[in-house]
Amino acid sequence: MALYGIPYAYATSTETTYQVTGATVILSHASSNSATSQCNNGDMATGGGYLETWDINLGYPIVVESHSFNSPASTFPNGWTITAINPYSTTLSLTPYVMCLTPITVAGIGVPQFGSMYLAIVLGALVYFVIARRNARVSGIQ
Repeated sequence: MALYGIPYAYATSTETTYQVTGATVILSHASSNSATSQCNNGDMATGGGYLETWDINLGYPIVVESHSFNSPASTFPNGWTITAINPYSTTLSLTPYVMCLTPITVAGIGVPQFGSMYLAIVLGALVYFVIARRNARVSGIQ
């Protein structure tokens, strides 16, 4: 039974999430602009958003897009993009950020950390089954 916990203990001991903050976008009067923030190669985006500068007397940017995207080399979302409009006479700014997840390897298989518990149970059961079969043959019990 102890074998069930070995892959899971390994998987949960590795921190795999991080945040990437992109370059700040300056929005002058009556302009629009876009900005992106991207995870490291091979990592996936789990969420994102933006930080905005605003003043109750000056206004705030109107965000028309805020969503994840796939870079051309990726099959899953690995970045965040924002597009905003500044209808006010003051200069405003937005800074995109993305929350990223690095896949980890459990028994040679790359998995995201949040799914590792289920994989660990399967791998633990498989290892237990193999060892039990091997011990049964050694002792002559079939």
